[in-house]
Amino acid sequence: MSGPERSVTEPSVPAQFESELPPEFRLRGTLFDGLSAQAYPVQARVLGGELMLDAGQRRWVVSVGTLRIEPRLGRARRRVWLGGGAVFETDDHFGVAVLERRAGRSGGLRFVLELERRWSGALLALLVLSAFGYGFVRAGLPLIARGAAFMTPKSVARTFDAQTVKLLEQSEYLAPSRLSAARRMALKRGFQTLVAERGQGYRYTLLIRRGGDNIGANAFALPAGTVVLTDELVELAASDKEIYGVLAHEIGHVIHRDALTQIYQALGLSTLTFAVLGDLSGTATVAAAVPGLVIRSSYSRTMESNADATSGEYMMVHYGSTAPLRRLLARVTRDEEAKVASQSLLSRQVDYLLANHPGTPERIRHLYAIEKAWRAANPLRR
Repeated sequence: MSGPERSVTEPSVPAQFESELPPEFRLRGTLFDGLSAQAYPVQARVLGGELMLDAGQRRWVVSVGTLRIEPRLGRARRRVWLGGGAVFETDDHFGVAVLERRAGRSGGLRFVLELERRWSGALLALLVLSAFGYGFVRAGLPLIARGAAFMTPKSVARTFDAQTVKLLEQSEYLAPSRLSAARRMALKRGFQTLVAERGQGYRYTLLIRRGGDNIGANAFALPAGTVVLTDELVELAASDKEIYGVLAHEIGHVIHRDALTQIYQALGLSTLTFAVLGDLSGTATVAAAVPGLVIRSSYSRTMESNADATSGEYMMVHYGSTAPLRRLLARVTRDEEAKVASQSLLSRQVDYLLANHPGTPERIRHLYAIEKAWRAANPLRR
């Protein structure tokens, strides 16, 4: 007994078959037996839970539950794999939809097909995917990167430091310091006193280098505790209090694992896998991209605020004020503004749109708020 009349363009089983499928139906198509290139025009018969085909001297009786039915793609011919290399092809989309229902597999496929047929469904899917991607980049990836940064073994972080310093020096971002040996030694002694008090057990190293045109007056911390201080920043500072305020800020970045978090966010999820698992073979490759990130990327507002809090507390305890760091920030900003003024209008607009870090006025206000709060909490230590 043949089934009801069918159309090759019908996307799915009609509503009258949703609750009751026909006990028997037939599909016309082409059979390839898997033994030769010969194509056999056949009529497949579905009875109960079995699919039956006859092709010359060969006959197939296959349980519909074991069939592999390729998903529908537009109006392309449907393929039903019978096993042993044999495949049945047909233009009878309606019949295959009934067969899928008989096999209990069509629910999700029909839903996908309906989405594909409607531009509104495609637009909705695009909007959902875009929203998910935006949310993941803004919230999900930073959260994952932060967790991975604290899970990363210190041995991996030290490899990052060593490879990054090596590449920065080979690429001539950093040059040997021109400060006197006595001046460098004095700064390193002060730095060791600072880390002994505030370093929280990390293995710190202070590298004093000349930054040149690429880095200029700057200081930055690498993941394992290597802190780079440039000659230009030392020369720009009006006192050692300003320098140690900056170094305390960089120690804050090390404590909070900000450098690793920033690297993981920038380089994506593939980096996290081998870093967390301690696969040192990949760190040299990743470190090749780190110099640019270290020099050009900016920490988030939260990262900078936390590091400023570390520095602000240190300065209040030792100097009674955050003013030295505030003055240095203002001085550095004036130099940076002079450089920005030489950029094109488009470059300045792009930098503004991409910025996710606090500006200097905001940081200065935060340092002043830290000082005010500290004085209120410690009235006898003014």
